[in-house]
Amino acid sequence: MKNYTVVPKDCVPQQLQDEIISQLPAPIQYPGQVFKEYRFRNLSSIKITDGGGNTDNTARSGGTGARQESLQVSLNRGIDTEQYAPEIIGDAVLKDGFNRYRDLNELGYTYWVFAHYEYDEKTRTDFQKDDEDSLDDSRLGANIDTGKKPHTPSDFTNIAVKKIRKGSLKHNHESIKEWINSINHNFSPQTVGTIASNAVKEIDRAGNIEFYDRKDAEIYVSEIDRNANVLNTNSNGSTRVLRLFENIMKNYVSTKDTMSIALFSSGASNHGELDDEIENTVSWLNSLDELVLQYAAARMTGKKDPFEIIGSIPQKIFKDQEKPEGLIPVSVD
Repeated sequence: MKNYTVVPKDCVPQQLQDEIISQLPAPIQYPGQVFKEYRFRNLSSIKITDGGGNTDNTARSGGTGARQESLQVSLNRGIDTEQYAPEIIGDAVLKDGFNRYRDLNELGYTYWVFAHYEYDEKTRTDFQKDDEDSLDDSRLGANIDTGKKPHTPSDFTNIAVKKIRKGSLKHNHESIKEWINSINHNFSPQTVGTIASNAVKEIDRAGNIEFYDRKDAEIYVSEIDRNANVLNTNSNGSTRVLRLFENIMKNYVSTKDTMSIALFSSGASNHGELDDEIENTVSWLNSLDELVLQYAAARMTGKKDPFEIIGSIPQKIFKDQEKPEGLIPVSVD
């Protein structure tokens, strides 16, 4: 049973603050940081953006994840004193708990309890050149085994590249793997090795291939042709080609017009790889187009249906009923 303490949304009396703080778990210790106190803060005083107005969650490359209704429900019950409080560092910069901060504001809370940390140069690891490194590492290790969204291999890769470029981390697999394992994570040794390889590859690409992510590519292409579709040719390109080709067919059926496509790669590490990806993608598009023509011709002259649904595997469980054998008939109007 969760131990929720109801918190007024406009003002929290000092006695209630003290009572809640006394029940909170011992704070987590982080290299390069020192815990100062648990403290109720006005949410308006918490800093969540950088100087450019961007959400300042440096270690989270893919965002904090989809909104979860269960999070708002639990926050509306009050403070769960068995859970770690969201953390701030220095001048009230939010370290983690970005989803909680968003939902607290939406629910109308004015005050909430935070774990306040300060930077501590004396306790930095060999992989922490400055306070930014300490903050990145602590964010990467957040949410493990808490039921919240942990950081992904991609997040670790991005921070590894950042550290290598600033000199906090050596440009070799062993050093990167040692750094990853200095942070709390749930990755297998194989995943740790993959993260290290991807980071090294990203650094090696510098100077040979200019990197574009999808957003950058779309911005670049939009200035040339606002109607063009942007297609990534990297290792998952075949899946993207299949998705795009459906749109090509729909566009041609409805407009009889040509669809413009601009290619880019987020994965090629040298000129040869980029050329190969482009060639393979164009070849795949052409082969699909030829296959569609052959299919249409065969469909017009063939006497049999091109496919038949023979049923579905019985997956529904009904209490006190035996599972059907074989396949279940499928009826679609």
